[in-house]
Amino acid sequence: MNSHRLWYDCSNQEDRTHLYDEYEKSLRRALLSEGHELIVAYCKETDQLTLYEAEPWYQFAKTMRNTVSHKNGGVLHRWPGELKNKGITTVAWRNRCIDISMLNKVVDFAPKEALQLFNDQMKFAQDKLT
Repeated sequence: MNSHRLWYDCSNQEDRTHLYDEYEKSLRRALLSEGHELIVAYCKETDQLTLYEAEPWYQFAKTMRNTVSHKNGGVLHRWPGELKNKGITTVAWRNRCIDISMLNKVVDFAPKEALQLFNDQMKFAQDKLT
């Protein structure tokens, strides 16, 4: 199937599956990207970015944001330079890890996990930011 078509036949199971997958990716991308960027913007505006960056899961959230937002969304194309410069090869959140060995591989991140990460980000914003 050509994933760059302008139209799809919704009566075709393969097309429906592809459309569902793309829709799911777009929701995950919007949630992880916009959620992270909104907090970063607020933190910069209120001089609280160091609070967000100090969260143990901050680098995980930032790496996931970059992973779902760039190129074909979901592939870890680049290990963050700031992490590489510090010799950090793994970032974690809850029971999930992303490490440098995953470069150029798909990072599976279920919609439920995206909602949980977003919830953790919102809890941080509500509880720790002024």
